[in-house]
Amino acid sequence: MNFYTASSFRNIEDVRFINDQLIKRGHHLTYDWTQSERVDTTAALQRIGHLELDAVQSSDCMILVLPAGKGSHVELGIALANQIPIFLCMLDPTSWTGSEASRFLSRR
Repeated sequence: MNFYTASSFRNIEDVRFINDQLIKRGHHLTYDWTQSERVDTTAALQRIGHLELDAVQSSDCMILVLPAGKGSHVELGIALANQIPIFLCMLDPTSWTGSEASRFLSRR
């Protein structure tokens, strides 16, 4: 199975752990953005954007580690548009109740 893992740099260790576990089980990571450094030039952002677009489109599934950044939301849209199955993952349980919590989780 080909997979892509989307998230933000603040979750980089969790993403690396998930990627390593799936690779050990014989799955193929379509692009490893965790090996890149943050970039700030338009040319570099465009190059990485194309790599990530291709990676999502060539995946059999996408894993979205929450909370994520705006780039991950674009990747989520790409996966949805291409009908690629998406697995949401949040390894930090405080994210369900802290400042990052979704208003949709509150019960009234």
